[in-house]
Amino acid sequence: MIQPTDDTVRAEHHLTELLGPGLTFRSVPFERGWVCTPLPEEAAALRFVVDSASGEVYEYTALGEYEVAADYSAAGESGREPRGVRIHPVRWRVEYELGNGDDRSARYLVAARCTGRSPEPDEDFELTLDLDTNRYQPAGTAAWQVWVRVVQQHRADGAWPARGTLEF
Repeated sequence: MIQPTDDTVRAEHHLTELLGPGLTFRSVPFERGWVCTPLPEEAAALRFVVDSASGEVYEYTALGEYEVAADYSAAGESGREPRGVRIHPVRWRVEYELGNGDDRSARYLVAARCTGRSPEPDEDFELTLDLDTNRYQPAGTAAWQVWVRVVQQHRADGAWPARGTLEF
């Protein structure tokens, strides 16, 4: 195992940039990076691996710190995917194109593609937005991300954006 150094601080900083400020972690270094557990530990049964070589971040649930380190190391040695889910770099690339719209509503064609490993399938769907009710259909993370982006632009410019791409 590597010894804790200021690299541990950088790994934790990397996580707070991805997950949000104000988080603290207990970090356990191992030969491929760090296993970081959000504190207080009771708040979530999550562990994150920050890979020291690539900067990739994997999320694990229901395993202890040393089990996570062992799984990630074994995956690297054998060439198999880790049991955790990669959350960084970008997991989703979403492209959207305006079908039609008026002052209060719009319809977008949306294509959401996973760029990493995810239990969720790629999807193509039609997104409808209604400013009067402040609702969108269908529900889902990609739909919500597009809704936030296009409504912000509509409110700023007074027009629905013709197309766009976002990653999260």
